[in-house]
Amino acid sequence: MNKRFDLGISWTKFLAALVLWGSISSLSAIAQTNSAKPDEPPSAQTVALGQSKSIYTTLAADKCKTIDVNKGMPGNYSGRCAGVGGYQLEVYLDDERNSIGVVLPSSKVIGLDLWNYFGNFSALGETAEWRMKGKKPVALIVRLNVSDQGDEKPPTSYLIVSRISGADVCVTDIVKPGKGQNTRAQSLADRVLTRSCRKTDRG
Repeated sequence: MNKRFDLGISWTKFLAALVLWGSISSLSAIAQTNSAKPDEPPSAQTVALGQSKSIYTTLAADKCKTIDVNKGMPGNYSGRCAGVGGYQLEVYLDDERNSIGVVLPSSKVIGLDLWNYFGNFSALGETAEWRMKGKKPVALIVRLNVSDQGDEKPPTSYLIVSRISGADVCVTDIVKPGKGQNTRAQSLADRVLTRSCRKTDRG
């Protein structure tokens, strides 16, 4: 009897130890989850649920293919950069002013003529943001730094929102600097199919 009783006690202790170990493991897992960085961004899949998704591509000259250099006058440049969904981008520099063109899957190029919105010297940011609906781009956001405050002041950093709907490509909005500039640009991009093409400031 005593041996059977002792054996029962051993199994009881063993099972209790297993329960205790399981509790400790669960607490450890919770602690590890809670210790994740609070500013760690959610996955792209999570971001995409119920809303448009952003894909970023580079406009940096050393990452794009040079098409022309010094055409027209010294310092001019044209380059072709990778895009998404069968689209590409072309970057232009003419007289210290930048612009961009969208290359359609058909290879047709539609220039956005950003220099017609600003007469001052300008420089594109090095990143293009594509707003996606599934695998299809519907809008493009690029940054344009414009020297419109005089030589003594830093350039003004605008975000240019453009619609991409098949072969219908045009600038719809120019977002001025300020709090929430990126969010405002993305919100406009997500409603871009309801926006009209913006007229240039130079006719």
